[in-house]
Amino acid sequence: MKKVLSFGNRSRVIADLKRAKETNKISFENLRLASVLVPLIDGKEPKLLFTVRSRSLRHDRGQVSFPGGLKESEDYSPIHTALRETEEELGIPTGDIDVWG
Repeated sequence: MKKVLSFGNRSRVIADLKRAKETNKISFENLRLASVLVPLIDGKEPKLLFTVRSRSLRHDRGQVSFPGGLKESEDYSPIHTALRETEEELGIPTGDIDVWG
């Protein structure tokens, strides 16, 4: 069985993402920008990593989600936002994450 998280698949996915075209233009004027990470965990079989939001939160308590959150002023890109939030929420250092796109 071909390894899903192999270097070859990584290269193919990155190339596909670069070729993807925007189909819908969205106005960001009244939106709060946010980003999430969709973590794939390599192993015998790849797995997705989800989080469960705390029941003590005011909004979306107890929901299953990907790590991520709102853009902060120091965030220079959506990827930076997702990585920062992942480190804050899960303690995974940004240097330990291989971003595919």
